[in-house]
Amino acid sequence: KAGKRVKSEKKFFPGYIVIQMTMTNETFSLVKLHPQVVMFLGQKQKPVAITEEEANRLIKQIEDGSSAIDEAEYEVGQEIHIIDGPFMNFNGVATEVDNLKQKMVVNVLVFGRETSVSLDFSQVEKV
Repeated sequence: KAGKRVKSEKKFFPGYIVIQMTMTNETFSLVKLHPQVVMFLGQKQKPVAITEEEANRLIKQIEDGSSAIDEAEYEVGQEIHIIDGPFMNFNGVATEVDNLKQKMVVNVLVFGRETSVSLDFSQVEKV
């Protein structure tokens, strides 16, 4: 912000919920009927449990790496080169940056007119 680097916490699985619970019809229904739950990973409409080893590896990864804080990659006003999508190889200027969601809006010049394009961080690089 204001020309300075900003630090933010990195999310491991944005949009996902990891739950430890005893699977019963009641607990399954409680989770399944929650308005924010859209689908389960695993078999059709039935979650698949991960092994204890996988759970421990996930917890260790979160404890070791996630408390680490990453520097924000982009800021408003920065010149951006688009590397993927319909506007590939265009350059523009970042007008909005959301480091948590890793999305930005870039203004590019198309046929002499400035156009706002919403992009993921994976689609851009710094010039």
